[in-house]
Amino acid sequence: MCNSDIGSIVYYPDPVLRARARDVTDVASEEVHDVIRRLTQTMAEFDHCVGLAANQIGSDLNIFVADASKNTRVSSEYGFVVVINPLIVEHSNPIKQREGCMSVPDLTGNVTRAQHVIVAGIDPEGKSLELVAHDFEARVFQHEIDHVIGKVFLDRVTTARDVFTRRTYRS
Repeated sequence: MCNSDIGSIVYYPDPVLRARARDVTDVASEEVHDVIRRLTQTMAEFDHCVGLAANQIGSDLNIFVADASKNTRVSSEYGFVVVINPLIVEHSNPIKQREGCMSVPDLTGNVTRAQHVIVAGIDPEGKSLELVAHDFEARVFQHEIDHVIGKVFLDRVTTARDVFTRRTYRS
């Protein structure tokens, strides 16, 4: 189920984007480290990419990488992060804003997400982590967690009037 090509993104409606990710049980495994390496390298291939979940590169593991600081117009508490088995444990202050997705490159949408979240998970060394995120960074984390539970941002759009065509990022 893995796509080994760095820079290769899985596009909607590929079924892997609809599947719930498999929890990681062995953080030290070669498979986990390979997926993290591929996620990191693939995200680096795209200047505008601020987050990427494992299913977006064809893996079924419950992992995402994010770096909200790549968007220079927003603040980021954490910069580059790798989160294994992420879970939103607290959320508040829903707000509707525009977002897009590497796997849905031709569209954007107005999506309501919490402005503040606490995300629990595991880091690549196997240590528990808790990320308290706000604003854009919170949105990025929620977007990536949606991916690992088999959702894309279009599932969060409430009306067709909230979906927009955008310039594509494909080369």
